Amino acid sequence: MARIGNVHLLRIEIPEDGLAGDAYSAVDAEGLAKSLSAILPLKKSWSTDLSLWGEEAFSDVQVWRDGDAIESIKIRLDLRTLSMPLIDNLCRLAIAQDWSFATPSGEVLPATRAAIVRAAMASDAQRFISDPERFLSEAIRMDEDG
Repeated sequence: MARIGNVHLLRIEIPEDGLAGDAYSAVDAEGLAKSLSAILPLKKSWSTDLSLWGEEAFSDVQVWRDGDAIESIKIRLDLRTLSMPLIDNLCRLAIAQDWSFATPSGEVLPATRAAIVRAAMASDAQRFISDPERFLSEAIRMDEDG
């Protein structure tokens, strides 16, 4: 669920098939920005096609656009300091929009605290946080085994 470079993060996203209506085209980008700004602070982006909320090294939300259309919505949660209020706020937003979440492996998660926390606790990121040496040893062994 996370790469070694950001191994403390659980990555989830709102997949197009998890949206009601006409996928991302149905999302009110301005309303979404306002809702996200109430949850996390808006940050300066390095791209005109990307809006960022939160902190990249910690928990954040990334909204990629192609012109006026939303292309993807990605959420990263810092498992070192997992914030239940943040999860609750993101779930409320998802429920209001009739969204579900998905892990990078494709597991679809309902917009509930329990589902997000379960995915977080089962993630590679959590395994790394719990025992970095063991996690890295297993990763090296799996790489050697091919």
